[in-house]
Amino acid sequence: MTRPYTISGGVLTINGVDIITDLPGNYETYGCRDDVFYMAKGDAHLQAYADLASRYGPVRGVVEIGVFRGGSAAFFHQFLDRPKMICIERNNAPIPKIEAYRAAHDGIDIHYGIDQADRPAIHRIMEQSRTEIDWVIDDASHFYQPSRASFEAIFPFLRPGGLYIIEDAAWAHSRPAQDPEHPWAKQPALTNLILELVIACMTDVSAFAEVYAGPGFCWVRRGWATLPLDGSFSLDNHLLTRGRTLEPI
Repeated sequence: MTRPYTISGGVLTINGVDIITDLPGNYETYGCRDDVFYMAKGDAHLQAYADLASRYGPVRGVVEIGVFRGGSAAFFHQFLDRPKMICIERNNAPIPKIEAYRAAHDGIDIHYGIDQADRPAIHRIMEQSRTEIDWVIDDASHFYQPSRASFEAIFPFLRPGGLYIIEDAAWAHSRPAQDPEHPWAKQPALTNLILELVIACMTDVSAFAEVYAGPGFCWVRRGWATLPLDGSFSLDNHLLTRGRTLEPI
């Protein structure tokens, strides 16, 4: 896919929209500012999304979990040719830059004050939406239990063939995370969820057609099976482990 944007000096420009990207020091400088778009994604990461869009497009509906400063929401809206978007953000305070952006663009819904661990709340959002979902992008807590909760709430609503993308899944296996004083030292690795998805794919390819794990992010492609939309979907029902318990690392 030809990338419809340019990057210069840490600023990505797409269709006249400027977004600060992930150069060293940019997070500290722009991560809390309301007057600019910022997203913590580097060039290689963005190229991976371009490859996905080329292989699995077109994308007509997107769920983004974790809005942060709004840069990625604006990016995906422009990059994927303005799909309908459902954005879920834990913080209650509206983000001025993305609010101004969506006032000028149709099809972007943002739900503030929703933690990705709040499975019933996320299920209600999906149940009430009339948007056909092609991609889900989880760039929220990066923690195992909350990520699993939102996966179980949303995955049944993903159209067959659609992608559920989980960002930064391998943080627990980075060298800094090996330090027992690391701020996330007591958190189970997010790769526990990826392992469960691999097992689920081997168990039931009709629900989990494909799982990819690599640098940057992982994704699972939805199979053709009919899955319950009433909130009862559980990954546990697709993990045939001979009655043995998978212990999170």
